[in-house]
Amino acid sequence: MLFVYCEELVSKKRFIIAVLGPAVILGIIPYIVWYMIAPTISFPITLIMLLFAIANVACAVGDFLNTYNCVRQVPKDGKVFNRGLHSYWVQ
Repeated sequence: MLFVYCEELVSKKRFIIAVLGPAVILGIIPYIVWYMIAPTISFPITLIMLLFAIANVACAVGDFLNTYNCVRQVPKDGKVFNRGLHSYWVQ
């Protein structure tokens, strides 16, 4: 499972932004661009763009899990950090 790794103590909001950044930049934005320009480009290129976007969103499943756990478990003023494969929070 691929995910963003951060050993620094950061706020809950900043952690969520950092964790979702790669999925948004490498997966969701290219998908939106593909959706808008797909009718104007050839099939092989449109297929490659679509597969690139889907693969990057699928690879971010660990980030989505970290975001879910952060939203559900960390208090509003909590700080979050990773250690190994685990995420911890302190208040």
